[in-house]
Amino acid sequence: MATIYTSDSLRNIFQSSFNLTQWYSFSQHFFNASELKEKPERIIENTSDEGYYLGNINTTDSYRIGLFHYNIRQGSVANKRVGLRNLVKSFINPTWGEFDAALVVFDSGDHWRLSFICDIKGEATSPKRYTYVFGSDNLLYRTPIERFNFLKKKGVSFENLKIAFSVEALSDEFFNKSVNNTLISFNTLQASGSLK
Repeated sequence: MATIYTSDSLRNIFQSSFNLTQWYSFSQHFFNASELKEKPERIIENTSDEGYYLGNINTTDSYRIGLFHYNIRQGSVANKRVGLRNLVKSFINPTWGEFDAALVVFDSGDHWRLSFICDIKGEATSPKRYTYVFGSDNLLYRTPIERFNFLKKKGVSFENLKIAFSVEALSDEFFNKSVNNTLISFNTLQASGSLK
C-alpha cells in the first residue's frame, strides 16, 4: 500500500527532530528512491562530522540524485549553509562526480537542514537558497509544504526539485531589495499625485 503524504503529515515530519528510519521511508515513498542502502554507508573524510550515503534517485528526466545524511558535531545547521555544501562537493563534481546533484540532510540535533545541491554549469544551486531548516515544533512550514505538494503533484524530476527548493532566503539582501522596491513604488505614486 502506497504511503500518502498529506499537508499535516508533511508538517509533522518537518516539525520533528530528524529521524533516519522515517527519512528512509520518506525517501522511498515520496521521492521514489531508486536505491536505498540497507544500512547507511559511512563516508570517510577528514572532518568531525559523520557522513553517510543513503542511496539515490533516478529522476523522471534522467538525472541521478545522491541521498546523503550528515551528523553535524559543532554548531547548529540553522546558521550554516556554505560550509555544509562542501561536504558533498566531491560527489557532485560535474567532471568526475558520481551524481548530478544531491539531496542532503544535515542534522545537528537541535534542527535539521534539507538541501538540494548541484554544481552542473548553468544549473548550479546557491547555498543561500535551495535549502530548508526543519525541526521547530512551533513553526507551520507553509512554504516547504506547498513546495512538497507541488513535487507530489508534478513528479520528482530534476527541474521540479529545483523549483521546489528554489526559495529566496529572507536575508538582509532580500529584505533590503524589498524595502527599496517599496520605497520606489511609494515615490512613484507620490510623484504621480496618486498619494495625497
